[in-house]
Amino acid sequence: MKDVLCKLDFYEVWLFQEVGHCKIVPSLVKQRIKDNYIQNWNEEISNMSRGQLYYHISCVQFQPYLDIIVINSR
Repeated sequence: MKDVLCKLDFYEVWLFQEVGHCKIVPSLVKQRIKDNYIQNWNEEISNMSRGQLYYHISCVQFQPYLDIIVINSR
């Protein structure tokens, strides 16, 4: 729990939990976790090549639009 709170910049909540100086609001923690996830996801996406991005976003199964593509064999 300490590591999670530190990662979310709530270390003071861990330090003063017995004294009661800091009260943690669950909705604030939930929002901070969501914000961290979105920030990390955006960072990962921005560092991917187009092929890696497509693989990451699409399902690993045959995509129906591939049936429409016509390849000339010239």
